Amino acid sequence: MMNHESRGYFPAVLALAAAASLLVAGTIAAAPPENRGATPPGLMNNPSRAANAELPSHAKADTGITGDLDTGVLDARTISLTLADGRTIEAQLQRVVRDENAGQQSWVGVAVDMPGSMLVMTRYRGVTTGFLTYGTETWELMPADNGKHILYRVDDNKVPTIEPLLVSEDAEFDTDGTSDFGTG
Repeated sequence: MMNHESRGYFPAVLALAAAASLLVAGTIAAAPPENRGATPPGLMNNPSRAANAELPSHAKADTGITGDLDTGVLDARTISLTLADGRTIEAQLQRVVRDENAGQQSWVGVAVDMPGSMLVMTRYRGVTTGFLTYGTETWELMPADNGKHILYRVDDNKVPTIEPLLVSEDAEFDTDGTSDFGTG
């Protein structure tokens, strides 16, 4: 059994860092040709419900799906994601970003029925991770045991929040734009 606790947010951080580096250093590829009338590939082949024990500590219970990641998913124009509650989300490609030298590729798209949503999946040196924001929900995709992948919903109550910055109302601020830093 893999220790997801020790990984923390590594998969999500890896996906975000890889996507950010690709946006800066990578090349944006044209979208693959559209295959009209074809059923979009599913994110995973042979999906099944994941046991709660397989989920990381920040996952919402009973939301995990595990399966074999479709090998062509990062080359698809449209992807179908089936969630543990039975909903199916169709995501449409916005752009593919590749950095062949670094071994990175990111698929960036949106859910067709949810304005403001985002699906990002990144393959870095053969490992694929990703996340989906869909309305108020956040989903993560990460490698699981036996070469499979797991997709689960993040439980917002288990994720640390950023504490508000406390500034004394009596604090004096430099508002004239001058500084004496480095003047000795």
